[in-house]
Amino acid sequence: MNAGTLMNPKPFLDSVYSKGMSLCAWLWKYDIKDQDALLNSLGFSNDINNNNWGSTFRTFCLQPRKNDFNRVI
Repeated sequence: MNAGTLMNPKPFLDSVYSKGMSLCAWLWKYDIKDQDALLNSLGFSNDINNNNWGSTFRTFCLQPRKNDFNRVI
């Protein structure tokens, strides 16, 4: 949860990835005016004043996933 302070999502995404999990990015929104939108109005990563959220989530989403469904988390 982003509780009023701009937080860096990379440590969370690295942890999720290391466990072989996926997640859904909630703001795949094309809006350069919205600091929390992951995309700008042209569909490119929005990295303006938000700890590079757009490219950070994009990089995470493009990483290959581990398919070990038998692992206990």
